[in-house]
Amino acid sequence: MPRQLFFVLATALLALCTIAILGEVVARSFGRTPLSGAHTTEPWSAPHPELGWINLEGTSLSNESGHVPMTFWSGGRRSSRETPTQPPGTRQAVLVGGSWFQGYGIRDEETFAWKAGKQLPEWSFENLGTGGYGTLQAALSAEIGIREGRLAPDLIVYGFATFHPMRNVQTFQWVNNLRDRSGERLTPPRAAFANGRIVRKPPGIPMSNWPLESHSALVSALHEAAVFQLLAEREAWKAPVTRHLTRKLAEFSSANGARFAVMTVFGDSEADSYHHYLRRRGIAHIDCRYPDHPYATRLRVGGTGHPNGTVHTFWASCLTDWMQNEFAAEPN
Repeated sequence: MPRQLFFVLATALLALCTIAILGEVVARSFGRTPLSGAHTTEPWSAPHPELGWINLEGTSLSNESGHVPMTFWSGGRRSSRETPTQPPGTRQAVLVGGSWFQGYGIRDEETFAWKAGKQLPEWSFENLGTGGYGTLQAALSAEIGIREGRLAPDLIVYGFATFHPMRNVQTFQWVNNLRDRSGERLTPPRAAFANGRIVRKPPGIPMSNWPLESHSALVSALHEAAVFQLLAEREAWKAPVTRHLTRKLAEFSSANGARFAVMTVFGDSEADSYHHYLRRRGIAHIDCRYPDHPYATRLRVGGTGHPNGTVHTFWASCLTDWMQNEFAAEPN
């Protein structure tokens, strides 16, 4: 190799190394760190080919204050009474939603589903609430249960929170923090626009990390920026997709002989605009937002976790009051 060419290549390599080192220093000075080995896949969950994950049958300990045991029955149901079998002569209410419906961090008997069953013994509440679910996965959980013959609901209640829309379309904010056990970004089922229509996308393979991402803050930051650009358009999809999914769940419920209602458990002004859509569409809505902000310390498990038993007691009364009014004139 000619000495002049060698000198040019060596200079270029030195310049690249210098830029990389400076970039690493700058990235770390702004608080960026290499990708850690931490993940958000929980021990209470098991992989599922359509849902992405499902509540794992058995008993798992919460990772929040108190580490209480949480019991899950077959089909991803959270324990909502003494035995998993539906008592004879009862009507079935299927509850679908995320971790707030699931009752993450509190004991079985503290969940609103358990308390609702105590208040309305003529009903059996099947709680499919699952941590991390949005509208799409919630709807799928009901559809799969009915398709497989495990559920025959008289009522389906979807627990809506205003952080669900980002889960439905898998925005950057959600995908960037949803990791599997290896630290790679999960790609659970989502809804998207395709050829002017809203379509469901099945779970995909995890989004692979870049080489050196676990060692370099700069590489980690660059990959995050690339993912942000890749998913940026999804922000605009959140509201129309969520409205569409809710309407489809209402239609599915009706087609299967079940009443349907949306039960709002969290949200401010964004929830109000969503409620306006439900009214226009004639979809039953139960506003069960706690009078005080549910993130208040006294209303959270250990002061920082999920809604505690106080909030669940409120939700149970809110739901059962609505049910007693709606089903009062109907025979059992």
